[in-house]
Amino acid sequence: MAKIAVAAVADKFRSQVLARGDGWTVSDVVCRSGPDDRPFEEQHANFSIAVVAAGTFEYRSAAGRELMTPGSLMLGSAGQSFECGHEHGVGDRCIAFWYAPAYFERLAGISPPAVAARYNGITDSRRTAAVQRYLAENEPMHYSMLRTSVVPTILTAGFRMNVIPSQAEATIDIRMAPGEDQTAFFDQMQRVIGDPAVKVERLTDGERPPTPPSRLDTEMFRALETVSKRVYPGSVTLPTMLTGATDMAFLRAKGMQSYGIGSASSDADRTNFGAHSDVERLLESSLYTFVRFTWESVMEVSASK
Repeated sequence: MAKIAVAAVADKFRSQVLARGDGWTVSDVVCRSGPDDRPFEEQHANFSIAVVAAGTFEYRSAAGRELMTPGSLMLGSAGQSFECGHEHGVGDRCIAFWYAPAYFERLAGISPPAVAARYNGITDSRRTAAVQRYLAENEPMHYSMLRTSVVPTILTAGFRMNVIPSQAEATIDIRMAPGEDQTAFFDQMQRVIGDPAVKVERLTDGERPPTPPSRLDTEMFRALETVSKRVYPGSVTLPTMLTGATDMAFLRAKGMQSYGIGSASSDADRTNFGAHSDVERLLESSLYTFVRFTWESVMEVSASK
């Protein structure tokens, strides 16, 4: 009976890798189980952060029991057991971010103790709510990495102070997490608005093609690591996910390995004087060092040719 149950679950479960890097994987996970199927138990092999994109299911672990619906965030620790059931409907879809324990260990190893404890707390079901609130208020870049962000940037309505507008328009900047189901996302947005008079139109200008991340075993990446240690003594090269757009996406789509680099900045500068903000700024001293870093990185590669 156990083998039959496992085979039945496997037949209704599909996981497709969307992107992967050193110590992390992003996957599109689809389950087609329904009310007639028995709840099944699994175990997190790695630290995981999953966003429910469609469908509903019951999630039970030692931390408690919840009904997961589109937009819900599911966190898991390596080795943690959990159970999923589909009493309320058939099928669900999640975008799962899986991180090897070594990734968090490395991130914690280059952070002060209090900061390291906070990053490790992201996957702790007892602490994650408080950590997420802290990130939202103090580290918006890290907070944005964990989810699709929605920010209204342009509001247009009316032409005179004493005239009620006949129409209004809001332009919203949406930064989608890798693998987000765009059709399901916009359908959910329309349901949340809940007004048939409000029309959601997708703007396609400025979009970038979805691409896998650049490899970390190339000559160029090794050169960046070498020069980083030389120009910024004591630094550690840690790949990260950009929460904005980059023209490198077009190069990656053609199979070219591309790496983004930039000048050094403090956490306070990134939070208070970030890119595209109304107070964007750059320390003059960091610019000079960055020019040197760029020059030496190019020479590190070209000298070996």
